[in-house]
Amino acid sequence: MRKKMIFWIVGVLLVSLFLSWVIPVKISMKSQELKEYSEGSVVLVCTVDTITGPFWKVENFYGTENAPEHVDIIGNIPENSLKRPLYTYYHTEFVFIGNFSSDNPEVFEAVRWEVVGKITRNSYIIPISPYYFNIWEIKINN
Repeated sequence: MRKKMIFWIVGVLLVSLFLSWVIPVKISMKSQELKEYSEGSVVLVCTVDTITGPFWKVENFYGTENAPEHVDIIGNIPENSLKRPLYTYYHTEFVFIGNFSSDNPEVFEAVRWEVVGKITRNSYIIPISPYYFNIWEIKINN
């Protein structure tokens, strides 16, 4: 009886560990959804740029006529939510929804952030879907 109980406890722990790896916490957007968010706000599609400053390189934008090539993003940013450093997601496109600062046009005040398309990661032993972050990658208390 005791061996059976230990077997079930270990089984439940393994299944829950597997599910926490597989179940998405934050799913990436499709590029078609971006224009919907540009009504009343500015939407920037950016990648991490560790070579030049500021930190974010603008790849595309919606809801404004022009945007600088590099921006400094403040407010709700991925650094506050991700458990790993941003430079590990160097080819991932992050989407920021908000507005440019009235004081400095190179500062973007983000209200919300998302991911669009595939998420690139360093290679792991167990592969993760490239279309979402799981509980091991994102802080869920934010």
